Amino acid sequence: MKQLIRTLGLLLVVATFFGCGSIPFMGPGSMDLSVRGVELDEVVSIYLIVGDDADLADIDDPRTIEKVVRPERHGKYVTFGQFKPRKGQSWTLEQRLLKPSHPDIEVSLSKKEAKLEVEIDRKLLESHPQLAIAVVVNCGNLGWGAYQHITSFQIGSIDSMKLDVRGPTITLADSSTDSGITPPDAQK
Repeated sequence: MKQLIRTLGLLLVVATFFGCGSIPFMGPGSMDLSVRGVELDEVVSIYLIVGDDADLADIDDPRTIEKVVRPERHGKYVTFGQFKPRKGQSWTLEQRLLKPSHPDIEVSLSKKEAKLEVEIDRKLLESHPQLAIAVVVNCGNLGWGAYQHITSFQIGSIDSMKLDVRGPTITLADSSTDSGITPPDAQK
């Protein structure tokens, strides 16, 4: 009987150990993403796509990147937004489409500058553990560009991330976290 209890206890410890290894770190609150248009002369549209990682795989290949913005794909995403740069006294962004839009994802535009703010409530990771974010730009004749996937780990552990759009190039401008975890992009 003691041997059986020890064996069951050992199995419980092993199961707990291996089970916890698959649970991603998820801090409380939300992740804030800021997308700022720095050089927009060639940009036709900026797209914000939040969905399962597998549904965003086409952004990894420049030849298939355009597929992620096709209307028949919108229903697969948690949130899909299209924003057009507008030149006035300064550049601003105009919302062309934000559908679907999940209630745990807040999207807002600055009225004074070309800036898109996105706040993602981390509780969304509970129902979508493979959640990822992509920012894609269409530059007409210059082609398409994308920022690599922002993964569920990054959503769960990074408090804020800032991306800059310079034509077809999207770069990480800044990221911060209070969790003590260094974001993968900042480890370079």
